[in-house]
Amino acid sequence: MTMPAIQEGYRRELVWDFMRASLPHRTASLLAFGLLYSLLMILGLILRESSQHLTIVWPAAGLLFMALWFSPRRNWIWILGLQMTVELLIDGVRSDHFTWRQYGPYILANSLDAVVGAFVAGRLISAPELPRVRHVLLFLAAVAIGAAASAVPGAFGSARPLVGAQYLRE
Repeated sequence: MTMPAIQEGYRRELVWDFMRASLPHRTASLLAFGLLYSLLMILGLILRESSQHLTIVWPAAGLLFMALWFSPRRNWIWILGLQMTVELLIDGVRSDHFTWRQYGPYILANSLDAVVGAFVAGRLISAPELPRVRHVLLFLAAVAIGAAASAVPGAFGSARPLVGAQYLRE
C-alpha cells in the first residue's frame, strides 16, 4: 500500500514562521515561547536531586529543539536569543554569585544541543507529518547527535579544574 502524497499546504501547518506575522502576533508568539521555556526550565531545576548534581531531565531542551526544528533557519537567531536571555535571567536571579565561567557553558550547551539536533533532524527527516518507523529512528539519532555535541561545553561547565589549587592555597 502506498502512502498518499503530501499536499503542499499540509507542510506549512507544521512550520512556526512567526516573523511573517504582524508585530503584535510575532511579539505574543515569542513571549509565549519565552514563558513556556522559562516554566520548563524551572521545572528542570526542580527535578534535580540536589544542588550539587547535574539535571538529568531537562524539559526545556525538548521545547527548544522542536521550536528550532519547526521554524525556518532565518528565525533561529530570535529563538536562540530569547532562550539565552531567559536562561541568563533565571540563572542570575537564582544564583548568589553569577559568573559566566559557571553558567555560560551550560547555556551554550543547551543552545548547541537544540541547534545541532534540529539541523540534523531537518536534513534527515523530509516529511515529519507522515511518521514511519524510519523517521522515529532518525529522530532519535538527531537527538543523540545534538546531545553529543552539547556534551563538551556541558562537561566544561561541570568541571572544576582549579579546585585542587584552591584547596592547596587554603
